[in-house]
Amino acid sequence: QLEEAIAQGAQLDAVDENGKTALMLAAQNGRADCLSALLSQVKAVDTQSEKGFTALIYAAEKGHSEIVLTLLRVGADVDLASNFGSTALIYAARKGHIDCVKTLLEAGASVDLKNKSGSTALMWAAGGGHENILRVLIDAGSNLSDSDEQGCTALTLATEKGHENIVRVLNDAQAGMSTSDLEVLGAASGSEAPSSDLQSAALRATTPSKQNLLPDQTNQAGSSAKKGPQ
Repeated sequence: QLEEAIAQGAQLDAVDENGKTALMLAAQNGRADCLSALLSQVKAVDTQSEKGFTALIYAAEKGHSEIVLTLLRVGADVDLASNFGSTALIYAARKGHIDCVKTLLEAGASVDLKNKSGSTALMWAAGGGHENILRVLIDAGSNLSDSDEQGCTALTLATEKGHENIVRVLNDAQAGMSTSDLEVLGAASGSEAPSSDLQSAALRATTPSKQNLLPDQTNQAGSSAKKGPQ
């Protein structure tokens, strides 16, 4: 039906009530067949919806790794962010889609980009308990000492969420950091040169956190963090 519509001159860049194009819908729903047909006609692969989501972001958020790869091969901007400041890598890490994370990193995704609440892909992986993704992001050079607008690091979030396995991984990674790196962590948490980031995070966990939500939820006030892009 799509190929017939294309043959009849259908307006492929038309949008629905949420600003989604046919390409975005195909990417979101994992329709590789439709995507292929559309890409034979559509050249603007980085068109954004009303909330700034691209076809690549929709595919990454839903875990459609083959579609992510296809879009990257035709030139999709790997670091283009939504109106919330979140990239495809952040959404993939948030949802636990390891194959998408690997594909995006291999395509050159910037590992430490922050969204508008200051959250990185590493923070999402840590807060969500996604150990496999966390390890991949650490191997890709993620900054372990980065903190969001509330002062929370990846380790802080993992500690507050009770993800003991994540805490262990981060603490092991931290063990190889220099003294100057640890001093930066101490300054971020308001303590003096912690002997380990685990101790710093443990201290943070004993006081009420300003951030009761996972990173990026503050960008969608009143809405559920489980909701996908609109």
